Amino acid sequence: MSLSVNQKLWFTNSASALVAIVPFLILAIMAVSTAKQSFIAGEFQQLKSVTQLKKDFINSYAHTTKADLETLTAGNDVALMFKALVGYHIDTNVTSTGSYDVTTETYNKIYDQHSNYLQEYVDHYGYYDLFIICGEHGHVMYTHAKENDHGTNLAHGQYKSSKLAELWHDVLLTNALVFKDFAPYAPSNNQPAAFVGAPLKIDGETVAVVALQLPLTHINGIMQNREGMGETGETYLVGPDKLMRSDSFLDPKHHSVTASFADPEKGSVNTKATQQALAGESGSEIIMDYNGNSVLSVYTPIHFFDSNWALISEIDEAEVVSNSVAAKMLMRRVLIIGLISLAVILTIVLLNGFLARDLVGKLNRLITTLNKGAEQVSSASSQISGASQQLAEGASQQAAGLEETSASLEEMASMTTQNAENANQACILAKETSKVVNEATQTMGKLSSAMTEITQSSAETSKIIKTIDEIAFQTNLLALNAAVEAARAGDAGAGFAVVADEVRNLALRAAKAANNTSELIENTINKIKDGNELVTQTDATFSQVEDSSAKVTQLVDEISAASKEQSQGIGQLNIAMSEMDKVVQQNAANSEESASASEELNAQAASLKDAVHDLSQLVTGGRRQGLTTLAIPSPRAKVLSIEKKKLPVKALKSISPEKLIPFDEKDFENF
Repeated sequence: MSLSVNQKLWFTNSASALVAIVPFLILAIMAVSTAKQSFIAGEFQQLKSVTQLKKDFINSYAHTTKADLETLTAGNDVALMFKALVGYHIDTNVTSTGSYDVTTETYNKIYDQHSNYLQEYVDHYGYYDLFIICGEHGHVMYTHAKENDHGTNLAHGQYKSSKLAELWHDVLLTNALVFKDFAPYAPSNNQPAAFVGAPLKIDGETVAVVALQLPLTHINGIMQNREGMGETGETYLVGPDKLMRSDSFLDPKHHSVTASFADPEKGSVNTKATQQALAGESGSEIIMDYNGNSVLSVYTPIHFFDSNWALISEIDEAEVVSNSVAAKMLMRRVLIIGLISLAVILTIVLLNGFLARDLVGKLNRLITTLNKGAEQVSSASSQISGASQQLAEGASQQAAGLEETSASLEEMASMTTQNAENANQACILAKETSKVVNEATQTMGKLSSAMTEITQSSAETSKIIKTIDEIAFQTNLLALNAAVEAARAGDAGAGFAVVADEVRNLALRAAKAANNTSELIENTINKIKDGNELVTQTDATFSQVEDSSAKVTQLVDEISAASKEQSQGIGQLNIAMSEMDKVVQQNAANSEESASASEELNAQAASLKDAVHDLSQLVTGGRRQGLTTLAIPSPRAKVLSIEKKKLPVKALKSISPEKLIPFDEKDFENF
């Protein structure tokens, strides 16, 4: 894209200013970034210190709990308490599968007499509960909190599947200290509970299990210490099940220990830091926390007794960046310098605008004068071109009309010739049809004669049958008379009577057969009469067809003669149209010569316009500002010679004058 004089001046000065300012801005941005990274590195270091400190506190709490449990199992107070409870066990005949009755007055006296030390111990060291569990049967003989597990049988009772029952079983199995990680515990209102237990030995034999239920207050007290954590920082513990082991400071609703176990889907923590720490790795990086925020995260694994937890310290990246004082100061300075630089550039641009405006104004006035001269030349050439275009349009319209008429005549001639041929064929077919009908008429006459002869023969046959019938009747009468005579002769005529009877039977049979034959011949005669009538009717119909066929043949002959005459007349019209077409071709050639003359004027105007356009681009940078370049194509290239390029006949119905000699008005709209 070309630039104007004013734009070139503005671009040159602005580029010079930017070359001076950009290196400084780059250095400033690098300094801000370095300060930001330095502050983030310092914050990471602080988080590492906090993480290590809290890891030490948690480990110390585990060691203290272990020591407290060892102190309890080694002291005489717990042993004396157990001995008293065992005596009560024996006195009340408690079964191995039953519960331990803790509601009697005797039990309460034992409880009050020996529990003072244990109660003071639990209250002083802040444990949630303390248990003494029978090693032989699993009875919960003593608890400090006296919840629903007090007196139950961990081997056979309702809490035999609880974490406390697992602890009792594992301590007796290993004869060593055992830890059970946090899990919901029904007697404590189903709140998460963790237990530490150790064997109680008397005279070297394990007789019971002493267990402590750990409170969350100690762990939360360590993890929720806010020193050095800012507004969005926190430290928290996550167990191997990725559920909380300490309450979250930022999201207690879903990520406290209780809420986490109540709704693991919302309360679990499955971040990169958790995964790395539970895999035994320590590290620090910027990640997304469980709330979807970008945080600085420091993570490390921690072994709480025999469970692997993840200890994580995090603070929002946005808070760290916003607290960077050095970065803020540098950013403020960069902003000030940027504003000053922008003001300097704007001042330079305005000065260039004032200087270039006067020069551009003078050049624009010169361009206007030259453009008016070019427009006058263009106007003259436009008038000549308009006259040539009108003449070309008239010639093209005449040519189109002649082409359409010629095409129609040719189609009519073709159709007339086809009609004549078809009429000739029809005449031949009509004559052949007449001949066939004539032969059929003669055949029907012969058929009628044959039917008449058959009727006569049937009548003669009928007469013969009647004669046979009469002979049979006479024979019957003769046989009857012979029988009568034989009867009169008595024994001498007996043989003759038998013969007469047989003759009579034959006569009756011949009469019956003659009667049947007569009926058949009569029916045949009736049918022959019907057929004869039909043949007569058919013969009459064929006679009518023969007359009609003769008339059709005569009409077809007349149509054929008329079609030949029409074809000759259309041929004469085509000759006349060809003469008219030559005249139109001459008119089109004359209009082409006129267009060539206007082309010379247009070429001169175009040259002048090009010079004005180049000057305008130099001043305005490619913006025309109302001036357009004259670009009129050569009429010789656009006017179609009708002699050299005939239009297709079927396309002539949609041809317009503009398509035949295409002078486009857009080519002259700039004059």
